[in-house]
Amino acid sequence: MSRVQAITLCIALFASSSFSQTIDPSQWQPLPITPAPEPLEAPDIPLIYDAPRPKPAAPSNNSIRLESKKVLGVSMKLIRVNLENPQVKIGAVLPKNVFRKGAKFDTLVSGSSAVALLNGGYFHPQTFSPVGDLVEQGKWINKGRLRSGLAITFNNEAKLWTKDSNVSPRQLRTLIGTGPILIRNGLINPVPKAEGYGDKAIWSRAARSAIGIINNKKIILASTRERLSLRELARIMKALGARDAIALDGGSSVGMAWKGKVLIHPKRKIAFGVGVYIK
Repeated sequence: MSRVQAITLCIALFASSSFSQTIDPSQWQPLPITPAPEPLEAPDIPLIYDAPRPKPAAPSNNSIRLESKKVLGVSMKLIRVNLENPQVKIGAVLPKNVFRKGAKFDTLVSGSSAVALLNGGYFHPQTFSPVGDLVEQGKWINKGRLRSGLAITFNNEAKLWTKDSNVSPRQLRTLIGTGPILIRNGLINPVPKAEGYGDKAIWSRAARSAIGIINNKKIILASTRERLSLRELARIMKALGARDAIALDGGSSVGMAWKGKVLIHPKRKIAFGVGVYIK
């Protein structure tokens, strides 16, 4: 057999064995969420977390309000945010060494001028790279693999963002990639596997933090030390009036601070926080 004939035979065998196979849609499984790649270098723009670090401003006109109450029998700490006040902003709170060593929650709090601060989303436990997207002022801070997040538009409106939406992250002032989704358009339906989550720890009982969107201008940040399933957390956010809701990192990452005082201490370093500011 000549060399040309041998090559031709190999190509034919490869085509018949590989490209003739079909994929059974019923056998499709979502890919598990894997650690995010190394983050992009933080853009040289005036981001919220680069601002001077004065003491947290006093909330005005009840635009940012702290509550401690039981919801469906669960002790919750809640921060209600009214974005109708144009001075109220929401953004990522990043450590000094961005995504390299992580940061203690107390350090994030003391180094930030945020009135309220919550732990952020999932991250790689060794590199502290966030698994979700982070965008500020329409510019990438980190590109991740999560399919959902909290979006704040340049009109200071809060929206649930998903990768299947027609809104580019560059059209947003802020994007905090996190998940899974707890409530969408008023319907409770947390299905982590459908969003690509493969770690069972994500939907097991744990301390929880979440963000709820009541309407485009009113959101609620919630944290609890009590151990909840995602469905229980979704029911609580629904009872609080959330139209859409999305989970943040849970378990030992859960933390909340108010006016510079830590109310819930995480048990480990975290990659970033979610801050509410008066500007």
